[in-house]
Amino acid sequence: MNHFLKSIALLSAGIAVFSISCKKESTVVEPNSISLAQSSLSINIGESDTLKVIYSPLNVTNKVITFSSSNINIATVSSSGIVTGIGNGIDTIKAITGDNKTSLCIVSVQLVNLSSLFLKSDTFWNGSNLSGGFTCGNAFFQNTYTPAYSSWTGFAYSDQHDTVTVTNSPDYNYQYYIDVAESPTNIFAIAYVSDSLNITFTKPINQVSLNVANDSYTAISMRNGDAYAKKFGVGDWFKVTITGYSKKNNVGTTTAYLADFRTAPYYILNTWELVNLSSFGTVDELSFKLSSSDNGAYGMNTPSYFCLDNIEGVIVN
Repeated sequence: MNHFLKSIALLSAGIAVFSISCKKESTVVEPNSISLAQSSLSINIGESDTLKVIYSPLNVTNKVITFSSSNINIATVSSSGIVTGIGNGIDTIKAITGDNKTSLCIVSVQLVNLSSLFLKSDTFWNGSNLSGGFTCGNAFFQNTYTPAYSSWTGFAYSDQHDTVTVTNSPDYNYQYYIDVAESPTNIFAIAYVSDSLNITFTKPINQVSLNVANDSYTAISMRNGDAYAKKFGVGDWFKVTITGYSKKNNVGTTTAYLADFRTAPYYILNTWELVNLSSFGTVDELSFKLSSSDNGAYGMNTPSYFCLDNIEGVIVN
């Protein structure tokens, strides 16, 4: 007999029928506090990363969070915490609950953030995987690796820092060290220039600047001389010439001296030097060429390396 007919029969017999439903009310657990797993974040323009919210206590049920950016011209953030780099600079992303519990993440956005590349500490990448180069943010860095000689030209990147000067004797292995105490970022690019060397940009950029420095192999050679190159003295110099291109048209050239003994005070650069390329206007390619006062029958005697970092600019859409 179904429930309905059974109820009718019981009512006919004078027996009251009751239907009681018991439902346990759910308890809303509000967060006592929140924190972001990333207190700071470094991303390239056009790249994204997701913020993770940590709740206290762990059994929080109300996980409604509102995200906001202090400067949407530098970075934006979605309702789910996805941060996207828009322009160069430092931004603050705020996560906030309904009852105003907050946590902050400081976001650094660059056009080319080399620290976004993966390297184990105190190691380097030199193209031995035969990839032909690497992409970082909006830029492609060319590389040619020759397995037969375990050698490369073009760009490599490294996390090896010469904080005290590795040695006073030139050694080919020191090509992967930078001859300054600190890099603007932990990972930096190394250029080995056989003739000229290019960085190409996926999207055109303007207001460009970058930092250059000596690597240890070249700096030690200039300071002390080696089997192939002279110790620098009065009148000597070593420089990088940077040329900008837009649609294959030359839009400007500038020079940065990595060592200069032409007039006092003489120096071999041992810090990062900022090179402002904003006069180039909009570029889609940068070309680098090294030259020195020390040359021989086969070309330049000075080791043809320099370090590069902190490329900044604004993407032109």
